[in-house]
Amino acid sequence: MPSDQTTPDFSIKPTLTGEWVILRPFVDDDLDTFRAAVADPEVARLTGSPADDAPDEERLRSWYGSRNAQTDRLDLAVVDRATGACVGEVVLNVRVYEKVGFVVEGVLRQVLRDGDDWVDATVMSILAPECAAHRGHPERRGS
Repeated sequence: MPSDQTTPDFSIKPTLTGEWVILRPFVDDDLDTFRAAVADPEVARLTGSPADDAPDEERLRSWYGSRNAQTDRLDLAVVDRATGACVGEVVLNVRVYEKVGFVVEGVLRQVLRDGDDWVDATVMSILAPECAAHRGHPERRGS
């Protein structure tokens, strides 16, 4: 990671193969899976999305069509190896931040709605000098 960059670079989208699933960049054929997912009230609840704001076809295509171009997060389709079917998605952008040196600054208490409940949100940051010092590898600080 260049020293002037303060966020991880996720411009390269890998394909990761495990025993049961493959994680890979999105393709147009994945849209049916995601269309069903965003229509599910439980998915809306868990992702903090308004339950009554399911995206229309154009917005859905635009959102998932833009995921492979994102450099600040890693969005991958989860594919069942046995069937080849896309069964969901995984997004790396909370724990990944900690691994590359972001620190928790605080917690905004009960700021997000979760059904009838309110949940906390964690605020994280990294300073440019910290990022420059370890270039995305905090275990190398001072080396």
